[in-house]
Formats: sequence, C-alpha cells, structure tokens
Amino acid sequence: MITVWFQKYKYDKERKPIISPLVKKYELTIVDILTDWETRRKVDKKWSEITFQLKNFGKEPVIDMNYRYSFKNYEIIKTYLKNIQLNNECNLELKEPTFIKRKKELLLKEASLTGIDGEMKINYKISRPILNGNPISPEKEIEVNLPSYFIILTNFLLKNPNSRLDFFSLSSIPFPKLELTIYCKDTDQRIWMTVYELYWDSRMSSSLGINGGHYQLILNSKHTFTKKMKKRNIFLIS
Repeated sequence: MITVWFQKYKYDKERKPIISPLVKKYELTIVDILTDWETRRKVDKKWSEITFQLKNFGKEPVIDMNYRYSFKNYEIIKTYLKNIQLNNECNLELKEPTFIKRKKELLLKEASLTGIDGEMKINYKISRPILNGNPISPEKEIEVNLPSYFIILTNFLLKNPNSRLDFFSLSSIPFPKLELTIYCKDTDQRIWMTVYELYWDSRMSSSLGINGGHYQLILNSKHTFTKKMKKRNIFLIS
C-alpha cells in the first residue's frame, strides 16, 4: 500500500508543472508617460510591448497554457495618486466601476496630448480576460506582455516631480504590483493553477542619472501557490 502511494506521489511530482517568471532588468529613459521603453511607440489600451519570460522548470511540457493579471495593490496606488497630484498639466486617476460602465479606468488628463485640456482614458476590465499562451517544453521560455496600465503608472510615478524620490533610490515609491495567474495542463490533461506576485524590486532598481529620467528597473516575482484544479473548473482555460 505504501509502495503504491509513493509511486503515485513520485509520478505526480514529476509531472507537476513548474512555471516561473524570470527576473528581468530594464534600462529605460522615460520620454513620455504613454510610451513603451523598448519600441518608443505609444502603448495601446490593453497591452504594452514590454515583455518578460516565463520558463518551464519541470520535466514535462505544459500545454493549453493561459494567463491573466489583476491589479494587486489597486487601493494603495489610488490613494498615493491622489496625494501627489499637484501638477494640473498631467494627472492620473484610478476610477471605480459604475453600474453602467463595469470597468475600472485609468484616467489621464494631460494638456500636451492635444494642445488643449483634454482627457485620455486607458481602461482595463475587472473580469481580467484570459490570454492564450504557447506550450512550453522543459527548460524552454516564452515571452509574456505586461499590461499597459502597469507601464503607464510606472512611468508616471517615476516622472512625477511630487513622488518621494530619494537620491538614486526608488525605494520610497509605491510601485504598482500585479498578480499573475497561470493555468495550464500537464501531459495527463490535469489542470494546474499557479499564482505569482510581480513587482519592481526597489532594492535592486535605481536611478541612473542625477537629473532623473534614466532608470534601471528589476522585475521580480514571488510565488504565492500552485494547486491542481478540480474538473468543474475546466472552463477556466477552455
């Protein structure tokens, strides 16, 4: 009996997906709040072109992989934005959903966008839409895009003169954090869910210039949990 249990335990462990974000360093110069660091193009309303890597550290390939984000420290960032917005030329505001508009909104007001006072809205859905990812073979990686609001908020907090920016240090800024949820199937068609927290590691990140505008940011992650899903949850990755 013990032998059978151990064999099953070993079998399950060998086939358990081990997917993890890799630490990534970005060296960037912020020209505009709405601009991607790598492409120098305006971000769209959902996804930036700034990526990081997900790696399969397991012994088996993972298939039917999907992932989604949620805004982990939404309330903290919302309060912080209210406290530092003293410059009317460029303001950001996080707005709660209403009965009619069931979306959270990142609202940007910047005179320089149109030459006159105006508003540009960047929306993201509360439902956290699921995105399809490619299968990952053992010891292989795939590129994953970061959401636009994460990049825009990071740009704004770095560029805003009212942020509590210490000399060459970014530790005083409460950067946005993401919760990354990954769904995948193993080779036995069992569904697994893995959750990570993604964040800018302020201990390793820094300002690279006395006058500001040029930074080194380190994207790090913290594993929250991994669990096998029940059959009734199979719709989550269909």
